[in-house]
Amino acid sequence: MAIERVSRSNPSLGKPKEAMHEMIAKRAFEICQKRGCRPGNEWSDWFDAEKEIRAELQADISGKK
Repeated sequence: MAIERVSRSNPSLGKPKEAMHEMIAKRAFEICQKRGCRPGNEWSDWFDAEKEIRAELQADISGKK
C-alpha cells in the first residue's frame, strides 16, 4: 500500500497530525472491510492500521537518508 504524501499545498489534508489520523482511519476501514465488517474489532483494526502506517512512514523516512 502506498502512503499518500502529506502536502502543504493540499489544504484538504490540513495539519500533519490530522493527515496521519485520516490515513489511519482509511486503513482501519480497509482492514474492517477485509474481515467482513463484523463488529467487536474496531480497536484492533485501528491499532493494526496505526502500526502499519507508522511503519510505512518510518520506512519512507529511512529510505530518504
